[in-house]
Amino acid sequence: GREMTFTSDAVARTNLEFGPQVQDEIRRQRSSDSASSRSLGNGEDLQAAENGEGVEGADVMKEFTEKTIARVESTESTKTPDGSMTEKEGSETENASDAGDGEGKPVPEELNPWSKDLIGIPINYFSVGVIYAGSVSILYPILVIQNGVDASFFAAAVSLVTLFWSFKIFFGLLCDTLPIFGHKWKPYVVIGWVLCAAMLVVLASMGDDVSPTTLVLMLTLANLGYVCANVAADGFMVWIAHQEADSKRGRVQTLIYIAREVGRICINVVIICGFSGPQVNCPGYESDPNVPCTTDESIMARNELSEEYPEDWCHMKCSGAQFDFGMTIPQYAWLIAAINLISIPSYFMLKEEKKERIQVTKVLSDFWYTAQRRAVWQVMLYTMISSITFNVFIAAKTPANYVWVGLSTLQHQVLSIVESFIFAA
Repeated sequence: GREMTFTSDAVARTNLEFGPQVQDEIRRQRSSDSASSRSLGNGEDLQAAENGEGVEGADVMKEFTEKTIARVESTESTKTPDGSMTEKEGSETENASDAGDGEGKPVPEELNPWSKDLIGIPINYFSVGVIYAGSVSILYPILVIQNGVDASFFAAAVSLVTLFWSFKIFFGLLCDTLPIFGHKWKPYVVIGWVLCAAMLVVLASMGDDVSPTTLVLMLTLANLGYVCANVAADGFMVWIAHQEADSKRGRVQTLIYIAREVGRICINVVIICGFSGPQVNCPGYESDPNVPCTTDESIMARNELSEEYPEDWCHMKCSGAQFDFGMTIPQYAWLIAAINLISIPSYFMLKEEKKERIQVTKVLSDFWYTAQRRAVWQVMLYTMISSITFNVFIAAKTPANYVWVGLSTLQHQVLSIVESFIFAA
């Protein structure tokens, strides 16, 4: 009876002095997790105490009420006369939220992607933008305008130079299951870019008379290298992102995408300046006036000057050319290779802790377990369906842009630059 009397008096005093604050606190404690329930008594005991069922229930309610009063009094003491928190309390609350993930777990130290140990990651994605856009965007002026390939050849070329993007999951499996000297990502970043640069150097050494088929094959092998490096860098990027505070979540991913788009814009500007001259945009053009014009009708049909000036049309600048100068394929390949080679030292500076090898069966098991979660398989299904429906490619579209619309290299690259700006924004 004494315990029950105390409980009733305490509850009455609590309601009288603190009103809604305590009621909110009681409701919060009732809905707390199991750890809180163990420290203050489970929900059934609290309900029994409130209903006056037994002395044990009264003991629980007594302890709960005392702690509730102490907590509310502590909160009230830190408030200013207008009801707001003091500067100290606000600072403590902010620090508490920054020091944990909301569940009492400490957040790892945030990493700076521009530090010496990690600057290789933004540089990697810049280089990816350069080689990816450089290998795809160069196909239009070289294959369609200069060489006049048909629609099926151009479509196959685009698919080939981006072929290894479809195998990213296997590169990821390779990084996890076969670390090199205990490192999962750093060695594959270096190996990938060395392979990419090597293929570009080989392409550059082939001279000016590179056939369209050879160009596509060499760019495809370069694609193998930089996709391998990109997948390993993705692992680095995810690891860095996990160190971000909740208030800054997503900044690293935004940074790497911006770096990639900047790389794409830069190489598209290079293509505009280097491949908008008559050597590329005027089929059959000869810079040496002593060289006679070709009599190949397929080439003459693609140059509007051949009918008006049948003798000297190949020595004249056509309307499709914006500049009088231009680059050759070897010069272009050397430029991209130089960018890759210059960036390689930053990959050696990447700091990565050694990790143990993961068995293939465990990776596949974890993948299958994750794929069965609703939040995952629905996204996977959407990605697959959207890729099928949104990425329908009409092979004749690009050649038709040149034949029907007269789309020049300058116009084509400007459209690509606008696309990159929109994506980065």
